[in-house]
Amino acid sequence: MDDIFTILLVDDDKTVRFFLKRVLQKKMDVRIIEAANGSEGIMMITEYKPDLVFIDLMMPGLGGVEVIEVMRIHQEFKDTPFVVLTAIDDRDIIAKLAGLKILDYMLKPMDIHHTGVRVRKLIEDNEKLFKRKLPTFISK
Repeated sequence: MDDIFTILLVDDDKTVRFFLKRVLQKKMDVRIIEAANGSEGIMMITEYKPDLVFIDLMMPGLGGVEVIEVMRIHQEFKDTPFVVLTAIDDRDIIAKLAGLKILDYMLKPMDIHHTGVRVRKLIEDNEKLFKRKLPTFISK
């Protein structure tokens, strides 16, 4: 494992992945890897051990909740920080996500400025959760 802060984007919507990748790489020096569905996401998590995972709640096949539940079973990934992406603002789902110890959730659609600022704050405020050194933040 190298020392580059790695973020995995798991979303079946290619446009969402492109948007997040663009925002994140504009704001910080990080490696971005992508998965187009939950099964691919599990494989990428186990192979790359990302520092942070953004995951869509609703995807064909395995959705975000199922992926997080699978990863929480494994000791090595029980503390992997997840940020859930969703268009659903439902208290029951949010309560279930809290029980899975997610780092945060973000409602879609997202805007460029707010997303970049929020992710930077999440990373800085949760520094102790990450195994690699924090990314260098770019002031653009």
